[in-house]
Amino acid sequence: MGGAEDDCSGPHRQCQACSGQRVEIRETLYLAATGHAQGVAAPHGCWHCAGHGFYCTAAPRCVRPLVG
Repeated sequence: MGGAEDDCSGPHRQCQACSGQRVEIRETLYLAATGHAQGVAAPHGCWHCAGHGFYCTAAPRCVRPLVG
């Protein structure tokens, strides 16, 4: 499956671990006891690339390259 690496040229917004850091900052939604939802951004281990090198193996694959 030599072409698999070409399918994901990364890094991508949805999978920043493609750049080698294996960490992405994403918002998690929490529901407080008062019933109000709050979003908190925090670093998370990337679940798409973990253990698969730096190429995205998400299904569907990341499709938006990070510009710049």
